[in-house]
Amino acid sequence: MSRSQDVTHLPAPQTQTQHSKPYHIYFIPGNPGLISYYTTFLAILHRSLNSPNFPSLARITIHGESLAGFELDPQPRTRAPLSLQSQISHVHSRITAYSAQHAHPRLILIGHSVGAYIALEVLRRRLQDANVVAAILLFPTVTHIAASPNGLRSAWLLRTPGLSTAVGWFARGMAWALRGGGGGGEGGGVVLTALCGWVLGMTEAAAMTTAGFLESKGGVRQAL
Repeated sequence: MSRSQDVTHLPAPQTQTQHSKPYHIYFIPGNPGLISYYTTFLAILHRSLNSPNFPSLARITIHGESLAGFELDPQPRTRAPLSLQSQISHVHSRITAYSAQHAHPRLILIGHSVGAYIALEVLRRRLQDANVVAAILLFPTVTHIAASPNGLRSAWLLRTPGLSTAVGWFARGMAWALRGGGGGGEGGGVVLTALCGWVLGMTEAAAMTTAGFLESKGGVRQAL
């Protein structure tokens, strides 16, 4: 397993026979676009698909990356915030690069929430030299995003000039004030991590990711 804060890569087991067909699952997260939220899910999926119970689907590699602007690493790949169309272009380029690096494997795209929409747009734009055999849409946000309950609640925030930036700075300031107690795993301090777990009812791993998200340079603004 190869994993950083912003990339999860679970290679196919080397013990599988050479006659089994290799497939690569490329996972596109929802919003907020942190791949760390899906670590446990992807690990269970990888273990299940590569078990002897699925001999015809043996040798499954799973790869996922955080969306641009949500990076927890000290030096983000991009400056936040990006528009949805820019995010689609970014994912398109990452999938194209991944396919080229792995000798153009059979790709299965899995997108969650707005990641499902991104997956469909990536397919609509076409992927050169990429063999996409399937797309799986988990709880897809495909149409009328602005008319959804969350969209209606956040519309006023997005229409107010400068307010999303102010909210981002406020969230980061509160996270800094609550950090305390040293490192908390993936960027979040132990106090902030504990608070996220208590208030939001999250597991420890999810709370650590959320704490890191709140402390990140542009994550909150990108999510908005």
